[in-house]
Amino acid sequence: MARLADSFSFVIRPKPPYDFKLTVKKPAGWSLFTPFEIYAGTLWTATYLDGTFAGIRLGSSGTVNRPVVNARIFVKGKVTRQKHAEMERLLARTIGADQDLSGFYSMARKDKILKHTIDDLYGMHDTFSSTIFSDAVLAILLQMAPLRRSNEMTSSFITNYGELAEFDERKIRAWPVPKRVCTITAQ
Repeated sequence: MARLADSFSFVIRPKPPYDFKLTVKKPAGWSLFTPFEIYAGTLWTATYLDGTFAGIRLGSSGTVNRPVVNARIFVKGKVTRQKHAEMERLLARTIGADQDLSGFYSMARKDKILKHTIDDLYGMHDTFSSTIFSDAVLAILLQMAPLRRSNEMTSSFITNYGELAEFDERKIRAWPVPKRVCTITAQ
C-alpha cells in the first residue's frame, strides 16, 4: 500500500456547459479511472499521472454554466514544478475540461432524436484514460463475456495486481501498470 501524504491543489475551469457529476460519474456506471473509486458529490480516485502514482480528490464548486473543479493530487514525496504542471494538464485533459461542445449542441438541437440528450445529459463531457494500458486490458476483459463476468474479471485483475493508494482518509485501488503485470508468472 502506498501512503500518499504529500499533496498539491489547483483549480480547473472547464469550458461550459460542464456537468461535474455527469462527467466524472457516467450514468451508465463507468468510472473515471478505477471501479474502486468513491463518489459522494466529491470523487476520490487513484491512477498514474505522467508516470507518478497519484490519489486524486475532485469536487465542484461551480455550476454547469460557470464550472469550477477543485482538484487535489496526493503523491508520495515532492514533485517538481514541471511534473506538477504536467499532472495538472493531464488531469484537465482526462476530465474533458477543454472540450468545446457548442458545435454538438447546435446540431443536436435540430435533430429529432439527439435533442433529447440535451435535456438528459446537458454538460456531460467525454473523459479519457490517463494511460492506454488500462483501456487495452479493459478491451480484452470485455471480449466475449457477459457484462457481469467482465466486471468480475476486471475487479479481480485490479484487486490482485493494482496498487492500493491511501490518501485523504480513503483507500483506493488503481489499475495495474505494465511493469507490475510483466512480473506475473503462470501458476
